[in-house]
Amino acid sequence: PKLRVRFPALQGLTFSFSSISSLKQLNALTAVRRLDFLSLSPEGNPVTNFSLWKYYLLYRLSHFNLRKINEVDVSMTDTVLAEQLFSDLGHVTLQHFDISRILCLLPDVRRKQVLGHCDTLEQKKSVSPKHTEDRRKLILAAEQKNRPIGTESVNVAALSYNSTVRPKSAKTSDKVHIASSQLLDEIVASAIARQNKLTALEKVWNSVLRDAVRSAVNEFTSLSATVDKALSAVQET
Repeated sequence: PKLRVRFPALQGLTFSFSSISSLKQLNALTAVRRLDFLSLSPEGNPVTNFSLWKYYLLYRLSHFNLRKINEVDVSMTDTVLAEQLFSDLGHVTLQHFDISRILCLLPDVRRKQVLGHCDTLEQKKSVSPKHTEDRRKLILAAEQKNRPIGTESVNVAALSYNSTVRPKSAKTSDKVHIASSQLLDEIVASAIARQNKLTALEKVWNSVLRDAVRSAVNEFTSLSATVDKALSAVQET
């Protein structure tokens, strides 16, 4: 890509009033060679209204190991949560790719390495190349095993793959779109529910901890009475 050639030492980008309105537009950032810092102002970039945009960005650019987003350090917790939220989306997308489209996601050198590894495994395990699903599994396993550090996986790359092959039918395309939309809705709903639970817990946590400590202190100060009460309860049962 031209960006990699023109800006080989690029480390950070800032977007102000850039009209970035969808997650798909963030996929274009894979065109750079590396990216340590990114600033995306809420003004003029509607995508920031989506509460999970940062986590999608971390997942999509996981091979860059972003350090900061909007001047805030990226923690390991952020990275793990991004993987949990969007890995299923990448997996589902890849399931609709045939072998040729999966191989198109790989650079030439890696493609040759993966195919060579698959040929070796097929000879050892006597797997027939005619068995498409077996071949597909071998390719994905080989890609994962031979992927160099700092390069993106096919699961992630599939989210921005622009196929030049027309879908077999409009129905197939619609089904894929509906399935992806439903999955994304479920992911968002799950993340919101989790955040609401954490917020509710934070509100009551101090009082719960205080009551637990007070109860423990009271039991300790009246140890004999506590022991008698426990023994009585055991005898009654």
